[in-house]
Amino acid sequence: MHTASNPVTQKIVAAVSWALGKSKTVGPKKIVELGSGDGNLASIIEDSTQETVTRTDLLSWFSGRFTNYEVVDMRALPYASASVDAVVSSFAIEYTRVGNDRRAYQEVNRVLKMGGSAVFLVHHSRSSIAAAPIDNFIASAARYALGIKPVQWFFLQSWFDSIEMAGRLCDSKKRAAYDSQSEVRRDLEAVGLQVVSIETADGPYILEMCRNLNPDKLLDSGWLVVAEKPYLNRAERRRR
Repeated sequence: MHTASNPVTQKIVAAVSWALGKSKTVGPKKIVELGSGDGNLASIIEDSTQETVTRTDLLSWFSGRFTNYEVVDMRALPYASASVDAVVSSFAIEYTRVGNDRRAYQEVNRVLKMGGSAVFLVHHSRSSIAAAPIDNFIASAARYALGIKPVQWFFLQSWFDSIEMAGRLCDSKKRAAYDSQSEVRRDLEAVGLQVVSIETADGPYILEMCRNLNPDKLLDSGWLVVAEKPYLNRAERRRR
């Protein structure tokens, strides 16, 4: 769960702010988040940047909470080419790469404007989340369900379903996790994106369902990747 006080969230927001700061777009910027889930990260970015974030997800569970929440497949984004200033993903886009599938990355490159940026928080195989055993997920999901508020009762069944889903999730995140930073670079550069930086994001577990007995301890949560769609040449950069 992203919060404004989470150091990982703060790093993501700082990276997005940097991306918008170098954008040549005059007026409102277009930001798209992939795999938005509960939409909290987008809300924090909006509060910090005063820009609107288009939330997207393959599932519609949280779409009713926001007017700007679209149910889309990130492997086929419904946006015009070169129309987006920044794309954000937190533990989402890497799940599409299983089987060497780079369509989501290709779509990010397609919709980004020249000089536009991508900010991805991704799993890697040695991170605290990717290495978490299944009982962490089950226990945390149960703690959430037991402490649920009446107004949140609608989501209770979803969280019980998540206990059943936990086994599949643990397996899929391990398959989605990157083994090396060179592997990240390979995927992004293969579609035309240029990696600006890759750094370890230390913080508490991002997802509430992943919290362990020491939620205040900072752990390796994943890699924060910043990439951009490069200008064709210096003349193109000056024109833009």
